[in-house]
Amino acid sequence: MCCGHASPRRGRRLIATGWNLAESPSPGMRCLTLRGSGGFQPDGTTTGPPFRGVIDMERLLADPPKPPRSCPEGKSLWLHSNQLDDECIDMFAHTLRRGDWRHLTYLNLGGNQFTCVGMSALAGAITQEALPLLEFLSITEVEIADIGMKALCAALEHMPKLRCLEMTKCQVGVVGWTAFAAAAMKGAALQELETLYASDNNIGDVGMKAICDTFAAGRFPKVQAMHIRAAQIGDEGCLALADSIELGHFDHVRHVQLGGNVQTRDGFEVVMDVIKEYEKKILKCHF
Repeated sequence: MCCGHASPRRGRRLIATGWNLAESPSPGMRCLTLRGSGGFQPDGTTTGPPFRGVIDMERLLADPPKPPRSCPEGKSLWLHSNQLDDECIDMFAHTLRRGDWRHLTYLNLGGNQFTCVGMSALAGAITQEALPLLEFLSITEVEIADIGMKALCAALEHMPKLRCLEMTKCQVGVVGWTAFAAAAMKGAALQELETLYASDNNIGDVGMKAICDTFAAGRFPKVQAMHIRAAQIGDEGCLALADSIELGHFDHVRHVQLGGNVQTRDGFEVVMDVIKEYEKKILKCHF
């Protein structure tokens, strides 16, 4: 393979550290034009950081990185921060549909570069019962946005054993979180969920109210912890949470992390007063 060109083979792509890559419209070849902090000079030398090489997605899946010791042995796939884009995730989705990963209980795709397009491909494979045993899913710091969240929501009931969902910094807004709450009202979706990491998204007051409505319906029966820091939740969202706590909908929840939101002192006090007044000793809310 010549410098600056990647094979058109599906699932293979070129990675350049600190360089922006643009796809050429030339037919039959995926030409990656180097721009930004590095590039080719007229004398053939380069500036900027060197190439890290080529990722062959097939090879990566055939011999994936070793997961941390805390992950279930033989049942985990750790692809965190591998710079996987939509094309790579589409390749992964193909192997999911083929049934290669039905044994997984732990999947970490966080810190990658795919978008709502890749998320849609992934979710489509999951709806074909590709991950029936999955208990842990992380897509933290993957910017799937509302469109990607809606795709994921369609797949939630096809992961009936899911216990932990990590979605910090996914650029998901009120529309996406409202869809998430609605999805939890269907079938087996999120009925085993114990921990939700949703900080640094735009849940907002509307999204928080929708989540509280889902608790009120008894559709988050096993949730013990919600991390919703810096999620644009204000006084109205806090009031909805306080009402749910007062009515006993959060009696099984132990921890709600609310720091960095936009509520005033009124929002803070209405939650803490309800916890104190109704002696909700198990629940800890942190602002």
